[in-house]
Amino acid sequence: MKSDTARAMPEVPSMDTTMDVLRARYSSLARSALQLSSDRRVQETPLRLRMQLSQQLGRTAFETLTRASQLADPSTLSGEIVQMLDGYEQNLKSVARELALWQRLTRYADEAQLLFIDLIQNGRGRLVEYHSLVQRILLDVRDNPGPRLQLGDAWLQGELTSDASAEPASLECFRGVQTARLMAWMAPQFATIARDAELLVLAGLSIDVGQLFWSYARNNAPVKPTVSATVAWNRHPLQGASLLAGIDEASCMLPSLVALHHERLDGTGFPLRSTKWAIPLLARVLQVGVRYLELRQEPITADVPRMTEDGALDCDCVAAARLLDEAERGRWDRTWATALLQSLHFVTPTRDREDTADRPELMLTEFGRRRLRFDAAHNGPAGRHVRSGSATPASPASDPSSIPPPRFLKRWSGAAASSEGNPGAPREPLKRPEKS
Repeated sequence: MKSDTARAMPEVPSMDTTMDVLRARYSSLARSALQLSSDRRVQETPLRLRMQLSQQLGRTAFETLTRASQLADPSTLSGEIVQMLDGYEQNLKSVARELALWQRLTRYADEAQLLFIDLIQNGRGRLVEYHSLVQRILLDVRDNPGPRLQLGDAWLQGELTSDASAEPASLECFRGVQTARLMAWMAPQFATIARDAELLVLAGLSIDVGQLFWSYARNNAPVKPTVSATVAWNRHPLQGASLLAGIDEASCMLPSLVALHHERLDGTGFPLRSTKWAIPLLARVLQVGVRYLELRQEPITADVPRMTEDGALDCDCVAAARLLDEAERGRWDRTWATALLQSLHFVTPTRDREDTADRPELMLTEFGRRRLRFDAAHNGPAGRHVRSGSATPASPASDPSSIPPPRFLKRWSGAAASSEGNPGAPREPLKRPEKS
């Protein structure tokens, strides 16, 4: 009976067995790191900086394992080694995720560029070709791991190179793919725009087709355009809208969405300086997504509110804070800016006080102050509206009898004129002058 009880009890692993498990885990992670570091895409992009951090963590874990094997009681360092290996593994997984995302986005950008170049050359396109790419982007976003959309690091928009066998993906097409993925993530979560999800994804994919037209013209046209880069950038929404009008069976809203994606509700956008009365709902949604991705590229400063519960400060939360601040100033639709942040699972900051230091205030000029007239809602009698004679402006408590009669009245009756000195006295109706 005693032997059966002893066999039923689990065997406690010895310290040597625990160290062997840690060494085996380190060896597996080191092989994964070697495979990632040998990839050309990692070496040619800013991912190499994160890879260097992973290698430094691996070296530290190896040194700690070596030091623990020389101690009489290695259990004193086992917890520290486990924490190092956890950080090492997490960093390697992050690099692998970014690399996989980079490969997918580059593939989508290459395909979009081929479609748009064909549209530029022929002036016509078929919607079914774009529909296939739109559907794959929607499926890719639907399979996104985690609650927040994986947009990748900010460097992805600036330093992309494709495979040597494929045509390099341009920056314009990559920005379009990122915008399309953001629209594919946001639109299905709101019933108001869910039925227009495919239209928003196609519009996001095509936002910079006008800029691609100018780049293609400079490199391939027999007669080089003399338009400067600034003028080309200011014109690219309208140029892109004119090109997209050649896609057969496409929605009539597609060119207008692309033409308005850089406009602002307060009329400070370009190229048409349209105001909120001329910007439809879908265009406002697209504007919010485009601006959020633009803000992710701007440098991070410490004077912005933190958007995450743990106080983390990265390009995503800084862009969200700036987008919300600009929406409060009237540049973007605040409803859809808040909806975008909610779809990305941001914690909207609460303001303890209304910050109006940078906002324009309604102020009266000296001319307006002299002629300001109080209505019946203000306390005290009304002052005169038009200054006459005296250079000193009248106060609200001035005598009403000094107010001259209106010009359209030919004559006041004596009773009416005498009652001006006594506001409580009853007035007689004014009489028209008799014709002679």
